[in-house]
Amino acid sequence: MKYPIPSRFKNYLYRDGKPIPILYSYSEAILPSPQDWNRDTLACRYWFLEPMNHWQPSPSLERFLANGPAPVYVGFGSTVGTDPEKVTRIASEALHQAGERGVFVGGWGGVKPCDLPVSIYYMDYAPFAWLFPRMKAVVHHGGANTLAWGLMAGKPTITCPFVTDQFFWSALVPKLGAGPAPLPLKDLTADDLAQAVKWVVNDDAMRQRAEAIGAHLREEDGVGKAVRFIREKLGF
Repeated sequence: MKYPIPSRFKNYLYRDGKPIPILYSYSEAILPSPQDWNRDTLACRYWFLEPMNHWQPSPSLERFLANGPAPVYVGFGSTVGTDPEKVTRIASEALHQAGERGVFVGGWGGVKPCDLPVSIYYMDYAPFAWLFPRMKAVVHHGGANTLAWGLMAGKPTITCPFVTDQFFWSALVPKLGAGPAPLPLKDLTADDLAQAVKWVVNDDAMRQRAEAIGAHLREEDGVGKAVRFIREKLGF
């Protein structure tokens, strides 16, 4: 079956002359909605999945967390195309300079378990809902999902964006007062990251702002608001 080629002038925000309802899954506490949006467009807050009850931390991870102060999370999620060994060395040296312990999570390969000191615990995966509340601060690529979980946990945030929308979301962190200006991953140095880590873990005002943001996000019901919007607009 052949389908007609759509006109380049077709407005995909409308169907049969009526606006198509649009949902954005982020919180207006993080990014206020533009004043010119119509009633068919809504930022409905985040959609956080319930924690996976079947996931359990390894005994070694539990021992690491129990045997010292809260560590700093370092992970770059789905970031690929970088030099993971180099990034891992930079992050490890930065935490050493800052005098902090760390938990490194490999994700898709943003960091690697290469020559890490005993002050750093490496793992391939951990659910953010479980891990982030146990961290002192979070260092990541600024992806929308990771940023949301870190802020919901109420943790000061350091972003190291690499591509596309990571730069957009990362730029919101200093505006919120929850962390310093982004440190782009391609230009990242141990000295710069160490200074950022020292700042966020020792700035009480920043920590309090991050905690306040987290408390607000945990009270929001993004799924419920989205369901009500869909039912109103589609007549369910």
